[in-house]
Amino acid sequence: MRFRSILSAVFLILALPSGVVAQSPVTPPPAATQGAARLRLFLDCATHCDREYLRSEITVVDWVTDKEASDIYLLATSLRTGSGGNEVALQFIGQRGALEGMTDRHTYQTGPDASLDEFRSEFARVLKLGLVRYLLAANRGANLSLTDNADPDAPAIPVVMVDPWNSWIFNVKLDGQFDAESQEKGTELEMELNASRVTETWKTQLEWRGTIDRNSYTLEDGSTFRATKDRWYANAFAIRSLGPQFSAGAEVTFRGAKRENLNLRTRVAAAVEYDLFPYSEAHRRRLILAYHFGVNRYDYVEETVYGKLQETRLTHTGQIDYKIREPWGEASLATNVEAFANDLSQSELGVKGGVSLRVAKGLNIELESSYSKVKNQITLPKGDATNEEIFLDLRQRATNYKAQMKIGLSYTFGSFLNSIVNPRFNTSK
Repeated sequence: MRFRSILSAVFLILALPSGVVAQSPVTPPPAATQGAARLRLFLDCATHCDREYLRSEITVVDWVTDKEASDIYLLATSLRTGSGGNEVALQFIGQRGALEGMTDRHTYQTGPDASLDEFRSEFARVLKLGLVRYLLAANRGANLSLTDNADPDAPAIPVVMVDPWNSWIFNVKLDGQFDAESQEKGTELEMELNASRVTETWKTQLEWRGTIDRNSYTLEDGSTFRATKDRWYANAFAIRSLGPQFSAGAEVTFRGAKRENLNLRTRVAAAVEYDLFPYSEAHRRRLILAYHFGVNRYDYVEETVYGKLQETRLTHTGQIDYKIREPWGEASLATNVEAFANDLSQSELGVKGGVSLRVAKGLNIELESSYSKVKNQITLPKGDATNEEIFLDLRQRATNYKAQMKIGLSYTFGSFLNSIVNPRFNTSK
């Protein structure tokens, strides 16, 4: 009986809640670990972001796919630098609790020769540093520390920057493509040359592009039809900064395209531009007003519908361009009007816009559209186009307007909390 009584007492003790048995006070966990889970981060990236790499490198937060479920909204944008690299801006926006109303903006630059690994490593480094203030504000900084990887014993050596290229950047690109079927063959060769120089005061660029586009088709009667759509383009411009919101410049353009009935079009123009917002805010918003005045010289392949083989025209061009990127999405609207000075009725008025909008949790809608009223087709060749020229788009045709519309809808649902990185079979996609 004594054994059975002891055994019953043991079972009773095991069945009781631990708080009943243990009478000594329980030490509460550190404040940094109390309460809810880790901070939740939503990344809205408009630049080249390696999301899998970032999730694997930054494990101090939970990465979520729903903006509304996040504690921190991170907007990443980028602009090209004068050297051909990138300036990346990371905008941190606190959205709830102690973080609500907290905003920070950090920028960094990468060189034109930066590899993808260097780019994403610097992105992760700056992102980690930017998160520190939010982790501390949310009382989750118990395990944080700051280390300096620089050698403390290394002597401080002043660096004198010497640029043998004087800020000039050059790029050469060559693409080739050959397609073949039993009854048609096509060859396309494209070459592009670029030279640019950007300083705080001047922005200069030289560009040349040329395309050899040849195709041959075997028709039903056994004959061969050959189509040529060669084209080339050259441009040079120089723009001078006249303040944080104003600039002016000049450009020279050359163009040749048989499809457009152009042996050569030469354009010399002057332009002014004003941004209602400072250029330093171009990451997030801009509203540009621009005006161009140009002299155009046309040399045609065939006589035009106006009976011209050569002519010179003066043109006025006005432009308004608005772009904005915010946590709710992004939007753009641009309008452009071009008219010949000697006959303002010969003009082209174009409007284009787009919006990418988050309308609800996980629901995004994208709209793009453009419309142009065309009254300035002075390069149209005289005579009718053949069926082959129509089907193969070898000849520009008369039109009163150009229009395009695109709409897209996406909805994401399911688990929004997932920081796991699993790269298996990525190459099979």
